[in-house]
Amino acid sequence: MRFLDAFLLSVGLAVDASCVSSADGMAYRPNFYVIIKYSLFFAVFQSIMPMIGYGLIKVTGYNLNHITPYIAFIILGVLGIKMIKDGLSSKVETTEHNKTLTTKLIVIQAISTSIDALSVGTFLTGLSLTIMFNTVFVIAIITFIMCIVAGILGVKVGTKFNNKAEILGGAVLIFLGAKILFGF
Repeated sequence: MRFLDAFLLSVGLAVDASCVSSADGMAYRPNFYVIIKYSLFFAVFQSIMPMIGYGLIKVTGYNLNHITPYIAFIILGVLGIKMIKDGLSSKVETTEHNKTLTTKLIVIQAISTSIDALSVGTFLTGLSLTIMFNTVFVIAIITFIMCIVAGILGVKVGTKFNNKAEILGGAVLIFLGAKILFGF
């Protein structure tokens, strides 16, 4: 796999994670440290999942591609509905924001957005381990950078629109889950 191919694959995989990073920025308005933290989680999971997919095919021959869209849809849908519900239940819009983006929520989001990377790992089985690891490294770096940028932009939008941004963030997660499931 050429670098350009790995780069384009990485950008494609990182779009989901950066959309969620943007939604997190809008809804939770984290500081820069938290943005770095969740960007790192997204990058790690985006790089681990292709290795798991690669290993599953190499060791067992079992392919999970037929169920991964359903898993992503369910997880992102539930998270999106929760964000919308929280945004609607906030009666007063304030400039103070006290919701916390927990590590547990970040891990759930990282897993749900990296499920498509699991499927990609099954397609990398024709490559040598060295090329696969190089590709995974590129996926991690691109995901990390895109999530940081998206998180910062999300904070700027969230600060401007307050609770409406949380509703928008939830809608983005639901749309992303539907996109993964239905492929539009």
